[in-house]
Amino acid sequence: HMGGRKPIYSSKLTHIKISDYRLSNRKIKNIVRRFQNIIHLDFEGNMESESVGKKIDKGLTAIADLCHKLECLNISNRTDYCKITDITIKEIAKSSLNLKYLNLEGCDNISKEAIDQLNPNIH
Repeated sequence: HMGGRKPIYSSKLTHIKISDYRLSNRKIKNIVRRFQNIIHLDFEGNMESESVGKKIDKGLTAIADLCHKLECLNISNRTDYCKITDITIKEIAKSSLNLKYLNLEGCDNISKEAIDQLNPNIH
């Protein structure tokens, strides 16, 4: 007798790209909890999720807290993250010491001061 299939998660997964998809903060937190070895995370162009009007930085805070090996983060043109705050960028700068590439295109609310706190090796 065959039971229902269970998803297989690999802790060795290092690259994830999910673009143009409705991706809530909760889904992002679940992804980064499962894949803490992630080095390349690409959420470009994801649509607004149910987090609109709520604390929109929770998913990014989870990334900052859990993905310490992260080298590349792309959240460009993600409509709900275009409102992210300097505080979140500072958290990412403090905890993602391996980060080399950060794409914030379309995120116009971030100050130059917050960007200056990022590692100078980031482009």
